[in-house]
Amino acid sequence: MITPHVDPRSGEQHEPETEPPFARLFDSQLFDDHAPLLWGWSESDLTLVLDRLAHLLPANLPGRMQMAVAASALSIAVEKRRTGGGVHYARAKDAYGVPARYRCDPSRSWHYTTRSVDILIELGLIDQELGLWCPGAEGSETVAWAAGDLMTVLGSLVDMQDQVTHSRPEVIVLRDREDKKRVDYTETVETIAMRREVEYINDALARLQLGDGQGKVHIPPLRRVFNGSFERGGRHYCHGDSFQNMPSERRRQLQIAIDGVVHPVVEVDYSNLHVEMAYRRLRRRIRPGDQYAIPGFSRSLVKVAVNTVLNATSRLTGVRAIADELHKNRDLRELSGVGTGTRSQCHKLAERVVAALERKHRRIKALFGSDSGAEFQRKDSDMAVQIMKEMIRRTGRCPLPVHDSFLVADSDEQELVRVMREVALSYRLRPTLKVLRRGEPAALLPYMEVTTSDLHQWERHSGREMLSRGARYANLTTCSRTVLPACRAGSPYGRDPPLFIPQHVADNRGTAQVRADQGPRRLTCRTLPTGVHQTGKPAATGERRGSSASVRREAR
Repeated sequence: MITPHVDPRSGEQHEPETEPPFARLFDSQLFDDHAPLLWGWSESDLTLVLDRLAHLLPANLPGRMQMAVAASALSIAVEKRRTGGGVHYARAKDAYGVPARYRCDPSRSWHYTTRSVDILIELGLIDQELGLWCPGAEGSETVAWAAGDLMTVLGSLVDMQDQVTHSRPEVIVLRDREDKKRVDYTETVETIAMRREVEYINDALARLQLGDGQGKVHIPPLRRVFNGSFERGGRHYCHGDSFQNMPSERRRQLQIAIDGVVHPVVEVDYSNLHVEMAYRRLRRRIRPGDQYAIPGFSRSLVKVAVNTVLNATSRLTGVRAIADELHKNRDLRELSGVGTGTRSQCHKLAERVVAALERKHRRIKALFGSDSGAEFQRKDSDMAVQIMKEMIRRTGRCPLPVHDSFLVADSDEQELVRVMREVALSYRLRPTLKVLRRGEPAALLPYMEVTTSDLHQWERHSGREMLSRGARYANLTTCSRTVLPACRAGSPYGRDPPLFIPQHVADNRGTAQVRADQGPRRLTCRTLPTGVHQTGKPAATGERRGSSASVRREAR
């Protein structure tokens, strides 16, 4: 029974507050999305802000602190104008113990950051909510937002078109492998070159006009983040909330304006990229089809499991990581048919899906639990750099990267598909591309090993049918891109793919004629069918057994 509260002075009865516990906590701004508090404004910008704040600041305030107050005030005002929200920052000293290269402004220390915010609060220009620290769990940093007369004082100085700080933040980030803290590194020719590439890409992204139908969408600068060493990771992450954090469905609603014409975006994705990289590393042939499709398991779970076991240091840690993801991710549990989501159920399901992976992808089982995923990320991030630079060269516009997928205006879709295939082939990869459009199901673009243009080029080189069915060895010395395939002795074709030897190299080695006892168990014979120019269809593919060496062209 709820007892009414009696006021001891008036004697009136009041109903007790019925607000549930923690209600105010869940209404807290700490749980909203906020941009980080960044400085790095130019001296001319800060001088204009100081002119507006001079009559409000305490007397005898040091010059560096005045600049710090101006930087914090301008950053908070810009975020208020841009999103209507606030900024988050750390009040703990440990958070500022990072190398100077990672500070957007070298003067942004714990003392100047916290004191400048406190001064703005004392002036009544901003408000804040202190962060939370939970032992054994992730906490929340302090959030500050514009209040009082801040926007009245600085509103006219905040330009919606100028939302990027003037000094460039560090775009090559190296993190410790264990605690993920940013660490310093020695500059090399490689780091300098990578920094120039990312800054070139960021300049192109800054020129892109991105919107969502309601207004302009800000594109934060990209950074390449490496894990433990420069051989691991290196993917591109936006410095702050961006299109990368959006749900995929909302991301497809974005629009890009080109010469005043608004175009819907199209997302083109490398499908099964890391799986193909794993097969390529072990020189195993990948079977056609969806590599994440395993009967009895949801595709989403299999995809999570594949990426997890490739990044895990052992099979056990991989299983535990999958179980933890199932335990935390309710949507993934529902797709996988796990209702209550107890740790025991999640662990059993994780064991079963890993065992199914080991059966389906037994040819690359050796890479499961080998921590090779970060090395694959380095490779796909290098591919992303090449794709973005080439698209800038061809179209003048940079694709929006989301790890191994890219967003472009629909008018640039075909060019992006061509560039992605060309870059993949330069790494000897032949992945299927997946095209995602708003309101449409995903469209798959499988890799075609032999195309009509290839066949036309072959005919120009040879002037006749490429393969002679009656000859023991084909005379293809006029085709410089022809290769001889040969399996290693004792390895049946299919478990060990052919070793491709360029024709001129084979001739120089005296191995153009492969002996029957050393030759392949089964080879693929490709012919140029009659009338291909009229039909426009690629060449038919046939297979035959025998000890004679057939010849195939390696598609590039």
